[in-house]
Amino acid sequence: MAGATFTDETLMAFADGALDDATARRVVEAARCDERVASRIALFRSTREVLDRTAEAERADPVPDALMARVRATIDREPPNEAAGNVVAWGGRPREGRSRSVAWPAAIVASLALAVGLGTGWIIAPTGEEGALNAFDSAWVERAGLTYPLSRLRSGESGTTEVGDVTLVSSFRDASGAFCREFEIATEAQTYVSVACHGGGSWEVRFAAVTGGTVEGYAPASSLDALDAYLAGIGAGAPLDAEAEAAALSEPGG
Repeated sequence: MAGATFTDETLMAFADGALDDATARRVVEAARCDERVASRIALFRSTREVLDRTAEAERADPVPDALMARVRATIDREPPNEAAGNVVAWGGRPREGRSRSVAWPAAIVASLALAVGLGTGWIIAPTGEEGALNAFDSAWVERAGLTYPLSRLRSGESGTTEVGDVTLVSSFRDASGAFCREFEIATEAQTYVSVACHGGGSWEVRFAAVTGGTVEGYAPASSLDALDAYLAGIGAGAPLDAEAEAAALSEPGG
């Protein structure tokens, strides 16, 4: 089945359990041979979970057209390049010259925009994986021991927490002026790139995506593209320099 191609619509239907048995078997075989197919399926399953959890909120408060356009524009800024490598080394996310993987369907754009619009956390992780980050509230941040590294470590520094080793990647302000930090967590099961912002007197993880781990065939590049779209959606500014970061960390609650 190597070389078989399937549209995103077909893979999304597979993730939803809506394909006929014969086609589903072909998709399963293709996923075993092609890590890009496996990556897309894992991503669509996570997207379905997000859409299910937020469908009611979306009906009550639809995503603004301007926000949807801003997230989509970020995703479409560079043409797809399926030949690009998927592996990104842990310890720092490339910021320039990284190719997009494949085109993103409207459902993913919508769920990202909805998460941004509602201020909720958004996670990309293979469904059912043990060790997945499954909560984003301030109480979880406290229990996980993330408050200290988020409040004290400078970009490039690392520390150990209850959930794993943490490396701070960068600091920035979002469109509202909130102080946010991009960081990476290496747990026993897998590695995440995450974003946490400070507001209301505490830190909240707003985004987390698997970038490596024990999941065979799961391609990190898709998660990093989602991170780029998420950062665009919240209006993330340029990374703060060392002086500005130190000033932000010295602020009360920083």
